Amino acid sequence: MIDLSLAFDLDGTLVNSEKIKTYAYLKALNHYDLDEGNILTYLGKGNSEKFLKKLIIKYNPNSRDIINSVLSLKNDIYKKNIHKVNLFEDAKYLLEFNKEVNLNQFSGIVTSSSRDQVHTIINNLQVTFPYMVTSSDTKFHKPNPEPYNKFKGLFSK
Repeated sequence: MIDLSLAFDLDGTLVNSEKIKTYAYLKALNHYDLDEGNILTYLGKGNSEKFLKKLIIKYNPNSRDIINSVLSLKNDIYKKNIHKVNLFEDAKYLLEFNKEVNLNQFSGIVTSSSRDQVHTIINNLQVTFPYMVTSSDTKFHKPNPEPYNKFKGLFSK
């Protein structure tokens, strides 16, 4: 058994998706004339949708009944703009080096993004990862250890 694995984060580490996610959140909130509160503090910190729900209720107490609509609109806006996601220059170099030294077989992604989002991004960028753990695969999200433990478990099969 090999004790080597390389787990890469995706959003904001390998790819520049954070600006597009932020844009989608703010656009959805503005569409419903909701106060975004301090949402920028929470974006990129694990399950942003959980924080978004809390912020909507905190800053817009009468909006409970539209939370799912806001999240749905956010997801639609993100999907329409996901083609704008690119690899960071340093990430290109890192992934090429990873391939050159034959480490691809030990590497993958651990992300709080959904499997659909990850597939769309990596297909658009024409990059591959043999192993992936997404928000769709675990109950808890990063920084909880569950996604990392699941990733590590992929190598012990």
